[in-house]
Amino acid sequence: MKITQTDYNKMFKGYYINGVAVKDNGPICFLAKEIRDDLDPVFDETWYKKRLVAYYNEENGDENEQWGRVTWSGLNRLCIATITRPLSQVIVTDMNGFVYTNGGGSKDDDRIPDRPVITNIRSICGYAYVAGNFRYVAKRNDTNKWQELNNGIKIPNLKEATSTAGFKFIDGFSETEIYAGGGRGDLWQFNGEKWRQVPFPSNMLLSAICCGQDGFVYIGAQSGTVFKGRNDEWRMIHRGDLSLPFGQMVWYQDRVWATSDYGVWQIVDDEVIKADLPTEVMVCAGYIDCNDKTLVIAGVNGAARLENGEWDILIDCFEGEENSENQ
Repeated sequence: MKITQTDYNKMFKGYYINGVAVKDNGPICFLAKEIRDDLDPVFDETWYKKRLVAYYNEENGDENEQWGRVTWSGLNRLCIATITRPLSQVIVTDMNGFVYTNGGGSKDDDRIPDRPVITNIRSICGYAYVAGNFRYVAKRNDTNKWQELNNGIKIPNLKEATSTAGFKFIDGFSETEIYAGGGRGDLWQFNGEKWRQVPFPSNMLLSAICCGQDGFVYIGAQSGTVFKGRNDEWRMIHRGDLSLPFGQMVWYQDRVWATSDYGVWQIVDDEVIKADLPTEVMVCAGYIDCNDKTLVIAGVNGAARLENGEWDILIDCFEGEENSENQ
């Protein structure tokens, strides 16, 4: 069901979408960032206001209150995920370790310890894991209980961390088989006790990961290149020629879905193919998440949902901004 103009004005007017997470019980949560022409998008990040916007769909929300929001000032770049342990929640972090949780009646966390530079958050076996620069990884066991997982990690120096090493992504099949990576072929594996560096067959910049339900790990690299493997066996299955790498990858139904600002792709039988989507859905590309039932893609132009083989548009930012100007 598409957002009403009244709700659009309250939730998204003057903001653009830059993140999405789909909860296990249905609600869809979006990150949004203030549109400002007077700020530098690199050096003035903390000056932009940010929002978490939640959509409670027809099955789990009040018909008259399907949208809600919280707005922050002074935060750095945000990451979002949904978790089920210890409670079913959406969790948001910023690069400097700020933590916000919503759902289940819990209180907000203190900052993640040691002031890490967080680049990614992911649910693994229901728990939140964060990854960051300098090969930082931590697990959230409970409210205000973050466990740094650094056994076996070789901490890179500043030059390495800004060019060749450090984590941009994390995912896992279980708590005893987790992969984190980034930099130039900088991939590591965690066995529940200790990390080890994986011999990776390329020094390409790594950008995204998905531990698939087919038992393989898919790694997105520069230009849309994709590697497939597990443990110490890896091979390139696709050499990309795109201007942007894949930013996010998820497993939905029987395949990997990957996205960047320029589109949505699928990995089927080791082939990377452009997803055959309606134009109004494709323009929503940028970020992606799913649960067993629902896949959502979202970006600066809006958001679209796939359920039971059918797409519907949740948010049309072109329409919303145009109509708000005419009011």
